[in-house]
Amino acid sequence: MPKDNLIKYFSRKCVDPDLSVETLLGYFGADNREQLLEIKDYQKMYEVVERNYNKLQRSVKRLDIEGQVQNCLALLHDYRVCLEDIDVLSKLIRNDADCLYTTWNSDGKQLYDKAYEIVTGWQDYFLSYTNRNIPEVNNFVIDYIGNCFKQHEFNADKDKRNLVADLIEKWLNQEGLISFYDNKNLIIGDEIKDEIEQYCKSCFVFVQVVEKVMFTKPEGRQNWCFKEYTHYQGNDLIDDGNKVCCFIAISGDESAVFPVSVFTDYAEWHKDVKGRIKISLGGIEYTALKRQFNLLAKEILRTKKAVLNKLLGDYC
Repeated sequence: MPKDNLIKYFSRKCVDPDLSVETLLGYFGADNREQLLEIKDYQKMYEVVERNYNKLQRSVKRLDIEGQVQNCLALLHDYRVCLEDIDVLSKLIRNDADCLYTTWNSDGKQLYDKAYEIVTGWQDYFLSYTNRNIPEVNNFVIDYIGNCFKQHEFNADKDKRNLVADLIEKWLNQEGLISFYDNKNLIIGDEIKDEIEQYCKSCFVFVQVVEKVMFTKPEGRQNWCFKEYTHYQGNDLIDDGNKVCCFIAISGDESAVFPVSVFTDYAEWHKDVKGRIKISLGGIEYTALKRQFNLLAKEILRTKKAVLNKLLGDYC
């Protein structure tokens, strides 16, 4: 693949825009451009790398180091879901050859290193839920299903999937949000506990579906709704004042959502959830409920911006 040589060439052009085409030929051991075109996938990859080089150049042109770093981070964040672009952009900014990163001072490099994983890898929110009360929990969204899912989607796994969680994820992501949500429930938390902790600590906002069963201790395994909540709360990269939990109750009837008494270890969690219910399903007209999720999506984006600004200093 010609990708590595093209990235090496264009990353040097970020530092030296007048870099000659002879340098490019030298990377490939070619005598002329015609020979380059004979290389498999060369033209296709050239267009990909050049496109990202141009985006990068427009972002950093005539800026000081701090402005370059912040704009590089913003660009990476904007293209974080485009796997090919994010890979090329990341390598154009920083690689083993001459590149933008090598021209920055220690403060610029430190800011970039601190922020890179956050702006490229963090999700807007983590969606926490349980499958311990299916299919009963799905009855709470039965009135909204027809507007959100095709009949075959509803019938396919209605006895296995938490359709409340499906509904929340669908509505929030329609507003442009990105989440960690295993909508097929492929692996239980006990099998990927380290990954779950990392996911919970790599999101800006924690969203949890609230129902009575999650406050009961399961036999022989972890209560993952509780663990996910504590993992998010334990993220040291977010100040306590910027940690936002959005709790969505399956019903406006407290007796259907909260048990009379809870396991001692869950007491603070139970109290926090009960005092901060954001949205309650049931008894709300479809359009009005969808509007509430639209407002919730905007709140998540505001929270994300505040966290990034706190971490990175006027990032947004």
